[in-house]
Amino acid sequence: MTKRYMLKFGKEVEDPVLAECILETKALIRIIKAEADGKAVVEFPAKKEKEVLAFLHERGVDAYELKKKVKLDIDLCVDCGSCISVCPTNALSFDKNKKLVFDEEKCVLCRKCIDACPRKALSLVDF
Repeated sequence: MTKRYMLKFGKEVEDPVLAECILETKALIRIIKAEADGKAVVEFPAKKEKEVLAFLHERGVDAYELKKKVKLDIDLCVDCGSCISVCPTNALSFDKNKKLVFDEEKCVLCRKCIDACPRKALSLVDF
């Protein structure tokens, strides 16, 4: 099982912290998304969680676990499929009854589905 975290690097963090963390903890860390403002979404094995978080904390990196990424409001959704057509990871699809299904594990927070939804049934969860 893997865990996803939002990392916030302060301006004082200049070292290659993630590379050092991987080398020291032997945790395979996947960078899902990185932004120029010092935020990154990463994924790593749950069994390495304490070790990775301790390493990051020691180096001044704030880490917040992401339990959900995109919220789907079923009451607003009309199953039009606009979000499906723009999703680069197939996190959104139709089930056999043509109802929208969202697979959080596949979501990479690109936000394309949120912009594509004409009913605003998809939204980003506050971190």
